Amino acid sequence: MTGTTQSLLAGILLLLCVAVVAQAAPPAAVDGNIAPVPQSEGGTPQPLTLPLALGRVMAANPELAAARAASTAAEADARQAGSFANPELSLEVENFAGSDTLRGFDGAETTLRLDQTFELGGKRAQRRAIGTAAQAVARQQQALAEGDLYVRTVAAFMGLLAAQERLQLAESRVQLATRTRAGIQAQIDAGKSPNIAGIRSQPLLVEARLERDRASGALEVARQELTALLDQESVTPLVVVGDLGALPELPATGDGETRETGAPQLALAAAAREQAARELAGERLRAIPDVTLGLGLRRFEENGEHALVAGLSLPLPLFDRNRHGIAAAAARLEQARSAEQSIRLTTAAALRQATQEYQARCDEARALREELLPAAQQSFEAVDYGYRAGKFGLLDLLDTQRQLGEVQSQLLTAQVDCHVVAARLDTFRGRFPLLAGRATLEKQ
Repeated sequence: MTGTTQSLLAGILLLLCVAVVAQAAPPAAVDGNIAPVPQSEGGTPQPLTLPLALGRVMAANPELAAARAASTAAEADARQAGSFANPELSLEVENFAGSDTLRGFDGAETTLRLDQTFELGGKRAQRRAIGTAAQAVARQQQALAEGDLYVRTVAAFMGLLAAQERLQLAESRVQLATRTRAGIQAQIDAGKSPNIAGIRSQPLLVEARLERDRASGALEVARQELTALLDQESVTPLVVVGDLGALPELPATGDGETRETGAPQLALAAAAREQAARELAGERLRAIPDVTLGLGLRRFEENGEHALVAGLSLPLPLFDRNRHGIAAAAARLEQARSAEQSIRLTTAAALRQATQEYQARCDEARALREELLPAAQQSFEAVDYGYRAGKFGLLDLLDTQRQLGEVQSQLLTAQVDCHVVAARLDTFRGRFPLLAGRATLEKQ
């Protein structure tokens, strides 16, 4: 065997070993572990603030974990899309087990050959571009999941905070109703009020107790909603702390700036349109045939000589030029463009609606807190004092108590709505200002 033949065989075997080792290499491990939710001493969870609750939800919620895993998978697919085609090693034996001089392997010809396909027209680069576009779509889907979870967490937290305050107000009303009934009974015993006054005051205490029971049940439901988002189980009831009265103030929109440009829905639609455009370019490149080059070594058993063999193959695009694949990709691109335009319009409308709702609910909360609640409180105190002095009747007292309770309940509802709508508007800007440790989260 000549030195040239030996070098060629060694090169082919080296390529084969490299391919086998690369194929057998284990993939990089993906760390799917989530940091445990911190607990205070003794395993008792401490009261949660809104930033802390948001941070825990974003770290441990399974829905968001699934979206992040999908984004990681898309990133791996994008890297895989840029891989070269594997070479093909073949071994051929010809002219053996025949008759006469070709009996056995005496006249056989053995060929060891290595073929490599070369993609033309930039197909590999285009595959990589398609993978990158798909990765961008997955990232925007993750951002959409983050925004949805952000709003749901704010709503659940504020709902629980309001439920806690509603229960406190209900307890206060029970105490107030108890004191009122005791005062009425004292007046009856003193002969200053008829017995009918005691009968009329009885529903006041019953209603207050029923309202307390309803508030207690609503508190448990709100607690379960937030606990489900936190994805944790706790023996101790979950308690949150915060100030519902601290209404959020949205930053002013600059000249020429549209808040909907950062909306995750619109960013996702733009990424999907870009992916469709890349796929159309890829389908057009598929019409270009690829060339396959081969080089091998042939041994002639009859005389023990060797010779090189080379080959080239090129598919002829006679029957399949991928016309229908190109047409389908073009239709999908048009679909993505239309969907993006539709989402742009609906996003703008949703932004205007959310802005108006935010303004209305926050204005209502301020009016209730600064005007109606003080007036209702003063009215009740005046009627309560006047009733004890004999200037007002029982019906006047009961009416002012109900009005005060209604104003307090309306105030809590308006405050919760204001916080939730503000969180929705935050997602339109693609930012999450309430997250602990992250003032903003820009969408990529």
